[in-house]
Amino acid sequence: MRDIEAAGELKEVRGADWNLELGAISELNVKKERPPALLFDEIKGYPKGFRVLTSSTSSPSRLSSILRLPVQATHKGLVQQLRGKPAVWQSDASKYKPVCVENGPVFENVQKGGQADVLTFPAPFWHELDGGRYIGIG
Repeated sequence: MRDIEAAGELKEVRGADWNLELGAISELNVKKERPPALLFDEIKGYPKGFRVLTSSTSSPSRLSSILRLPVQATHKGLVQQLRGKPAVWQSDASKYKPVCVENGPVFENVQKGGQADVLTFPAPFWHELDGGRYIGIG
């Protein structure tokens, strides 16, 4: 995250409402020529630190960095760098075995059975015709 902050590609948004506002702001953001990643914090009804990140892959420089390609400033450059890569990645996938771990950040918020509640986190109600709140996987 420090890298995208240093590149001026991260905008912090404080105090947005999880109910449609967060989704609307995100939708408007991705229509920009160079949309920054948006880090929402202090979301209405949630404690500080319960954050939502949107638009993380919406710029060619961020997406090329995520894909571990040379950083590209343009969509055209990103497309050129991506040519043929998915087939290579697929053929190389068997070379990388999963790594099982006993601990790590992913285990810090475990909810089981009847405890499981997606609303513990600031799951947005993204669009008015959605069936409910959900955590996006973009």
